[in-house]
Amino acid sequence: MRAAIVSQMRYVGDSDWCPPERAEITWRNEPDGPDKMLKYFDEIAPFIFNDRCHPVAPWADQENVLGLSYEQIIGDQGREVQLETIRRIVEFCEIERPPQPELILNQLIGQQTFTLSSGRTSWEACWNAEIEARFTALGGTRLNERFGFGSR
Repeated sequence: MRAAIVSQMRYVGDSDWCPPERAEITWRNEPDGPDKMLKYFDEIAPFIFNDRCHPVAPWADQENVLGLSYEQIIGDQGREVQLETIRRIVEFCEIERPPQPELILNQLIGQQTFTLSSGRTSWEACWNAEIEARFTALGGTRLNERFGFGSR
């Protein structure tokens, strides 16, 4: 969740997105770091956690939901797990004539998109004890644990 929240903060900073009932984000052009992250937590994080993250968490308990992790799809657990994950997605979506999983990976994973950066999001550079306290208060640690990532 920490990396996802930092990535989302960067997305807000690089786009014109605003949560409902907000017309402007004044800190968009500030450099990434703890000061910008605190402003994100003041203005955006409560909406993201309360209206986006927590409401979808119960889906993990549903039988008709396919649970996957970013790490599986991106290949952190090896090529075979990555290919099997693609096969599971194809099967779950009931695609009758699916392309080969290798082709899907080669054409989609790591390709240029609006949200693709030069590498993995490192949350540590944008974090401090005050941000950690806000993250915990908004339920970020609970979400990490719920989805099998431990408290860190």
